[in-house]
Amino acid sequence: MPKLKQELESFLKDGVPFRIIYSTSSAFVTRSTSRICILDSSFNPPHRGHYSLAENAIHYDFPERNARKDAHDKSNRSLLLLLSVKNADKVVQPAAFADRIAMMISLADFAGQSLKVPVALGLTSHAKFVDKATAIGKTLTEEYRSFHPTEMPLTFLMGFDTLIRVFDPKYYTPASVRDSLSSFMDLSELFVLTRDDGLHSLDDQKRYIENIRLGKTDTIPKEWYSKIHMVDGQKESTAISSSALRRSISSKEDSSIWKPYTIDAISEYITAAGLYRPFPSGDST
Repeated sequence: MPKLKQELESFLKDGVPFRIIYSTSSAFVTRSTSRICILDSSFNPPHRGHYSLAENAIHYDFPERNARKDAHDKSNRSLLLLLSVKNADKVVQPAAFADRIAMMISLADFAGQSLKVPVALGLTSHAKFVDKATAIGKTLTEEYRSFHPTEMPLTFLMGFDTLIRVFDPKYYTPASVRDSLSSFMDLSELFVLTRDDGLHSLDDQKRYIENIRLGKTDTIPKEWYSKIHMVDGQKESTAISSSALRRSISSKEDSSIWKPYTIDAISEYITAAGLYRPFPSGDST
């Protein structure tokens, strides 16, 4: 834990927008890398829903624009677990950033071994997708001469609920969605799992994407459709959320109820560190 706190403090002190602080492989990006899948979350805590999203993306048959013969080789993809530590100087509940980083490392190791791809953990000081993509692309280009954004697209992984927020005009007013996100969509693609969360039916979710394809949305350019890849999520994994997991732990439910929703190393860390226990009255969660 002290080392993780030092990594975090060093990142904040240096004032850089993005940095990789852990990797399961000596080379996160190589000349063989064809795509970088980015799982951007609060990881509070990481759970099997996160892993399922990554697994689906790594195994997905993307319509590769890359002319390289090995572009479709799934082993040539890399996975980046991304944590935004904006406002990290404030007291963070329910779990401090250092605890989340420790759990993310466990998830990275698990995913690397299971998916057989390089997995890295990155920190960013940015909150907006467009700023994150720009910072990641610039940093990787500087650190890895083999990295070229046009050949190794940054693919952000998300649930349908997040996709809606990405394209919601209220976050960009008075600017338009096109003007605000054009540079992001130039650099990036979006991999989306449908979610059976009771808020949007599966038909509504697919209709949302189809309307983009047909140019029926006033705010989202139809040419962005080719950069959005939607896959049906499995109910047992997409129904998992960090907030529900925290509630289960803090309610003192039998650990056998919540432990299956995350990996063993993370459940063991949560138990040993006493994370997500009920807070005293008045504490923020």
